[in-house]
Amino acid sequence: MYFNSPLFWVLMGLVVVVMALRNRSKARPVEKPDPGVSMEAVQLFSPLNRQTPLACLMSDGVKYGVLFEEKEPPDLPHAPGCQCISVPFKATLNALYRGKGPDETPSISELGELSGSPKRYYKCRLIARHPDASPAQRAEYSQLALEMRVAEDFRTQVDQLFEGET
Repeated sequence: MYFNSPLFWVLMGLVVVVMALRNRSKARPVEKPDPGVSMEAVQLFSPLNRQTPLACLMSDGVKYGVLFEEKEPPDLPHAPGCQCISVPFKATLNALYRGKGPDETPSISELGELSGSPKRYYKCRLIARHPDASPAQRAEYSQLALEMRVAEDFRTQVDQLFEGET
């Protein structure tokens, strides 16, 4: 049988059709959540200060639930000295897709209530200076803090807070 033979191509076509039909019956549909149904989720918050355990700093602001990468929240307290709180909220796939998740709750810190860029900057600085952080984490979070846009007076305030340490 030759490749340019019509009989070859008819047989090849039949084999492809049979294989497609066999695999089609074996395929299981992927269960996707309904975009309009609200699902229960949890977000962890931790007070930001120099005594906060590294595990708490790393999980601050993380969302847990069916719609998120992390499915199950950790058992609290998850480290000695943990003061994390879990805040339940409802989320829909449509709202998350449009960027409308839960409102950002300000974190309590040594510098007062922080949210947005100042909160992220201070958290990065805390992780970069934490004694339990690995050298790779320290380098990564130091770089992140350098690249963040925050007011210069806030940077100075954080620098002064860390000045007495070392």
